[in-house]
Amino acid sequence: MVERLKQSEFWRILEDERRGVPCPCCGRWAQIYKHRVNQGICLALIAIWRERGATPVNIAKDFPTLRSVTVLKHWGLICEVEPPEDAMLQFKNASPRRGQKGSWWQITPRGKRWVQGNTSIPRYAWLYNDAVHGGFSKKRFTIRSALRTYGFDYEEMLSGETLWQELELNGYHQNGDSYE
Repeated sequence: MVERLKQSEFWRILEDERRGVPCPCCGRWAQIYKHRVNQGICLALIAIWRERGATPVNIAKDFPTLRSVTVLKHWGLICEVEPPEDAMLQFKNASPRRGQKGSWWQITPRGKRWVQGNTSIPRYAWLYNDAVHGGFSKKRFTIRSALRTYGFDYEEMLSGETLWQELELNGYHQNGDSYE
């Protein structure tokens, strides 16, 4: 009972104190972070959509420098999926639950609508320990408005003429190498 009270008090303080607090159980620093979808994540999602559409993709293998796109799971734009059967043959000694599942992602129907400019998402999410805690902002935006904010032309990026050039300027490379 005392432990439960400690935890509920911890969550109340954590929500009130955006700068963070030490965890009463383990002493680790705990903080709720405000995340937003930035231009790099928008461009990465467009790149994956252009290359693979809504088919499952091994981001760690095929797009290693675009891993930050996985934060979009919190907005429901992508989701983790089981590796396809042919991919599992390569990992016969590895369990799909341990090791390989986290690398496979798929753009969701909502993600498809967002990439195509047909829906909006909340501008910010408050995350704690890789989960939404504190909800989403009321302010919403589309991918067009997100890219326009950063000076990009949505149609140009979707056509791909300058997409990889812009990704390289943001530290991403088509062949998977990144700037260190």
